[in-house]
Amino acid sequence: MQPDISVTLDAALKAFKELLKLFRVERIIHLVITILAFLMMVIAFVLYVRSNGVGIYMLSSFFGSTGLITISAYRVTSFFDRAFKLVEDVIRIMAKGQNHEQ
Repeated sequence: MQPDISVTLDAALKAFKELLKLFRVERIIHLVITILAFLMMVIAFVLYVRSNGVGIYMLSSFFGSTGLITISAYRVTSFFDRAFKLVEDVIRIMAKGQNHEQ
């Protein structure tokens, strides 16, 4: 008897969609943080071009914005990594169960 791969894939996609719904607010928050940090970096660059020297305000704006972008990107990436691992685990468990039924 052939294992029904469509049932396995449907279950995995359903689990992935539920995770996307569950963490939608978190992803939006990180996207907003990234946009604000990018704007802060652009403003710091404009201030740098207009001024003659580099001050502590500009350096903190550059390092702060790049740090926020890095943290937000890491959080979103780690979320998707966990979501894909969950889908992979669902597929693996269902495939094992179907292989034992043969």
